[in-house]
Amino acid sequence: MADTLIPPAYDRLTGLVEAALGQSRVVRPALHSRVIPHLPPSRRGTAEHVIRRIDRSGLFEPTALADLEALLVQMDCAVEQGTRDVFRANECDPGHS
Repeated sequence: MADTLIPPAYDRLTGLVEAALGQSRVVRPALHSRVIPHLPPSRRGTAEHVIRRIDRSGLFEPTALADLEALLVQMDCAVEQGTRDVFRANECDPGHS
């Protein structure tokens, strides 16, 4: 009875692959509309390359992980450069005048 509750390994793997491909369909338009326009033209290549991989379902090619990691590092750096700490007093704070 317990064996029927746990799907065979290939069913779990199929589910993971389907989930990854589904997420890539969500990520692709976001890369195209929200990430690439904010990158300087000389830095858009990695994101465009990831989009091409998604378009041809190449996410599972051996070099895909390196491309994704490079894009994430590039995005992290861009976020850090565009982020600054700003103090905003809380109006509800009794010490706020």
